[in-house]
Amino acid sequence: MKKITILLLITYSINCFSGNISKDLIGTWICTTQNNLVYKFDTNKQYSYKFNDRFEITGQYKIDLKNNQLYLYFKNSKTPVKYSFKVAGDYLILMIHKKIENHIDEIILLKRQGSLQTLNLDSPTIKFLIPDGYSGYVYVNYNQSKNHNEYNNQNNILIEIHKSGKTITQNNINPYSYITKNIEFKYESNLNTIPFFIFNEYTGRLNNLLNQGFSMDSTYVCLYGFNQIARENINKIFDQEIKGNVLMFKIDSLKNLIHNPYTNVHLDK
Repeated sequence: MKKITILLLITYSINCFSGNISKDLIGTWICTTQNNLVYKFDTNKQYSYKFNDRFEITGQYKIDLKNNQLYLYFKNSKTPVKYSFKVAGDYLILMIHKKIENHIDEIILLKRQGSLQTLNLDSPTIKFLIPDGYSGYVYVNYNQSKNHNEYNNQNNILIEIHKSGKTITQNNINPYSYITKNIEFKYESNLNTIPFFIFNEYTGRLNNLLNQGFSMDSTYVCLYGFNQIARENINKIFDQEIKGNVLMFKIDSLKNLIHNPYTNVHLDK
């Protein structure tokens, strides 16, 4: 969907790593949704980022354990790219932010090469209740004082989408639920589940969706991710200044979801 950026690793806790953070990172990591995207970290604090075996970036990396930050320096560059990160067993979650510090840009899940381990993250299920008959874009503004959400008995998060599609919630954003797809979309009255997919995982691969049983005329949720349009446009949509992270998705038939108008990227090209 967006340009492929360097990823986002996440860490269970500071105590999880103590003095072993470099040891945890050393090795080869492969993106779980794009196996042609590979990261390597070695014991000499050198890294490489390779895409399609043709495009490769190399340089040094540094780690700020106290703040769970990873800094990647391009070769001959003194200015690093900063990521929040988490290591969970043989999985690595990397998150890059926009210029505004708390605004998420990209979240990517990587798996250690050759590992058969299953990802096990303790993240709540986020359930979105959609107004009956609604189709179109939905914008969920997190970390706000006003809210349309509540918690059920299992401590899962329920967010009721406003009939306008513009929704404000006091919930803190949970990238773990997003990256592990621990998300549900249901209509209000019948609670029927609406299948969903993440746009950038299927860019140029419409046949993959069709092979999974998706139908061109059926209704789905297409997740675009966080903060996918310019902040001034988000402010216009909500008719106020928005400072929190905004999750964007669209509910429509698959034939109407093929094209991402914001990046001019297609699922079938």
